[in-house]
Amino acid sequence: MTAEQRTEQWRLIIVDDHPVMLAGTAQLFAECPDLVVVGTATTGQEALQLVADLAPDLLILDIRLPDMSGVDVARTMRVDAPSVRILVLTGYDDPAYGKAFARLRVYGMLAKTTPGSEIVTAARRICTGEQLPMMAPAPFELSIASLTEREQTVLTLLAAGYRNREMAERLQVALKTVEFHVSQVLEKLGVRSRTEAMGKAIALGLIAPSETPHQEP
Repeated sequence: MTAEQRTEQWRLIIVDDHPVMLAGTAQLFAECPDLVVVGTATTGQEALQLVADLAPDLLILDIRLPDMSGVDVARTMRVDAPSVRILVLTGYDDPAYGKAFARLRVYGMLAKTTPGSEIVTAARRICTGEQLPMMAPAPFELSIASLTEREQTVLTLLAAGYRNREMAERLQVALKTVEFHVSQVLEKLGVRSRTEAMGKAIALGLIAPSETPHQEP
């Protein structure tokens, strides 16, 4: 039976301490009628409370959270919510994490740089009870050196929340020039939206997670 033919909906909670990454991950499921995001959390304690309140089928979990680690969240859930399956999304490929999550019977572990379509597929497979590999794949090989100097500037401005017209004014170039550079950044990152671009750039360490969004006056 295909996802389109299913009448049942799987309920998801997503946990990530960075708002852009959280929003980007949630957006992956926006057009998936069988996978419904019922809650999001930015801390471990918030995640555990949402799991208790909403009883999801799947928790998509970051490793590093401000109050506790993803390993601690998974360990607590094995006692308090053993029926909830867990998919870990991580920016770290340390084998120790894979071993720790395997001992806690986590259903899968993927790098945050994994294409969105593959994350969605993994979520579906896990919701049907399939166990996925525990080790995250090799990190995406794009580095800051892969971007031109102007593309690096545009990526930084994107992360700060500047729109194309504002960037054109700031850089003193034509709007079409900025649009071209933005399209090049999205293509090199392998994404389709500004939100996805920022999320992937953060995961790859190309921009700082603490970047404060620009606010228009």
